[in-house]
Amino acid sequence: IQFDTRNIGEAPPLDLVIVDESTWKKLHAKSRVEPLGGKISALLPDPLHLIAMKLQAANSSTRREDAQDWSDVIQLIQTQKLSLEDEAFIAIIKKYGGDDALLRLQQSQQ
Repeated sequence: IQFDTRNIGEAPPLDLVIVDESTWKKLHAKSRVEPLGGKISALLPDPLHLIAMKLQAANSSTRREDAQDWSDVIQLIQTQKLSLEDEAFIAIIKKYGGDDALLRLQQSQQ
């Protein structure tokens, strides 16, 4: 579910993901509060968890063609200074996006 946040400042659209309790506990354990603009802040997932969710969404058969999941993942990799050489990160990419996702991300870095 995506919320339009244009009425609260310069925040980007906000995605809401519905998960079971076990997944929530894992996401919440590493999440942090970040300002979104003005007096609004939100609890955001760890960047690796966010990338996993974005990869899963990008591979969904019901995802819109114009969704920006891939550009978000690439931006997160750059801003968080993640390495596509890191075996743990590669495992996350493969688990949630498959081998094709890893290849696409590697090509984006060339």
